[in-house]
Amino acid sequence: VERQNNDKSASGKSEEAVLQEMNLGAAATQLPDGLLAGLALRSKIAAGQGQGATKTSLERGRPLPSRQGHLGGRGRLDLLATLQTAAPRQRLRTSHGSGVLALRPEDFRIKRYRDRSERLLIFMVDASGSAAMARLAEAKGAVELMLAQAYEHRDSVCLGLFRDESAEIVLPPTRSLTRAKKCLSSLPAGGATPLAHGLLASLELASAAKRQGQLATLVLMTDGRANRALDGTTDRPQAMADARALAGQVRRDGIPCVVLDTGRRTTPHVRELAEALDGDVVALPSLRASLTRTEPA
Repeated sequence: VERQNNDKSASGKSEEAVLQEMNLGAAATQLPDGLLAGLALRSKIAAGQGQGATKTSLERGRPLPSRQGHLGGRGRLDLLATLQTAAPRQRLRTSHGSGVLALRPEDFRIKRYRDRSERLLIFMVDASGSAAMARLAEAKGAVELMLAQAYEHRDSVCLGLFRDESAEIVLPPTRSLTRAKKCLSSLPAGGATPLAHGLLASLELASAAKRQGQLATLVLMTDGRANRALDGTTDRPQAMADARALAGQVRRDGIPCVVLDTGRRTTPHVRELAEALDGDVVALPSLRASLTRTEPA
């Protein structure tokens, strides 16, 4: 899905107008400079792609040498390379002086390109009672700022929330700012904190993105106080154990992550969670922005 600058929301506003509104609305929000850029770099490294973060494409990008292939599908025939491959073989295929060029399937050369890998930013928001309405409002400001930055870099975004008994994807992967802003403005809140469900939903989204050739990055907004286990019980120790186990899976899958701490003060819960994720913690007391890298004890 390509970004369309003239896309209009239901209110008739263009994507660029929404971008300006989001930048102004998040003016009081300060996040560490280069936060998304740092996550992008870690995403590239995790994918083994270094600084370039590129992939081979059959449709667009910087031209690469053609490869043998089959006609059909999305691949396009490289006619010149095909003729150059077939020419030296003509003596064995045609009678002398016939003037007929004999092509065979093994001659076909398909165009290839080096294309920029797409990135999916997964915003998973703790909308439980422990996050509190005031903190959720501040968290929305941080998400708006990061959404605007993602739009400028042509990243796809999706938005999920977890509260009460489950996690829900309220915005599937998209590049539409208008859709993202609309979803963000109407998030419900309250109930228990099923943190493990949010992490499980994030893993499923990242897995789907990987199948589509995208590099997934997780932005997790929570105070880390899980109290709803995967089995549905309100067993706090089990809920924390479930969350740590799934955080470890996020780490093993190489998904770059940052935890935006929505608590009034950073607690051991969120530090342990970030360590299990191998992620960073950004504290949000009035959305000041000191970036704290968690280090193993």
